[in-house]
Amino acid sequence: MDKSHITKQEPEKALLEPKKRTGGRNNHGEIVIWTAVAATRNNIVRWISGATSWACLPRSQRLNTIPIAVRNLALLHYADGEKRYILHPVGLEVGATVSTGEGADILPAMRCSSSIFHRARWCTTWSFYPGRGGQVVRSAGGSAQLLSKEGDLALVKLPSGEVRKFSIECMATSARLAISITKNETFGKAGRTRMARY
Repeated sequence: MDKSHITKQEPEKALLEPKKRTGGRNNHGEIVIWTAVAATRNNIVRWISGATSWACLPRSQRLNTIPIAVRNLALLHYADGEKRYILHPVGLEVGATVSTGEGADILPAMRCSSSIFHRARWCTTWSFYPGRGGQVVRSAGGSAQLLSKEGDLALVKLPSGEVRKFSIECMATSARLAISITKNETFGKAGRTRMARY
């Protein structure tokens, strides 16, 4: 498979956290959930930012892929040294500057309120309520279309075909989400997916 667009396979260690597992046992060590088994290794959770505001414009540093998952991640590097992962939208290249807020150019990965986007715009990671991070349309290849704006409400067509009302103050990200090439990969056995690190 062609992975030339992926600049680094190893994740950013500062943005990782081990996923806590109980193995189906309570605080006394007794098995209370018999169907829950311990994992073969501690899976890793990557912190993906759904922030609604950025103090300074970040720059896309590199693109990562998640084993098994069909989504790619983009690592943003801020001027103050902070780093964050975001879901990789189509069109975001390494070295590009991500803009946000009013007055910014509508480019891939631009995040702002839906009142700025024009009609028929394709966006992702919508928030249900103003001030929250991305909650809707986060799957690989997904995007929602802004149909119209009526007063304080915006009509958005979701990937399922449902037309839902959002506040025009809700944040959204411009562009579609990219699909990882790992969806076409054949693992061959159950042990390979079991041992994979998320």
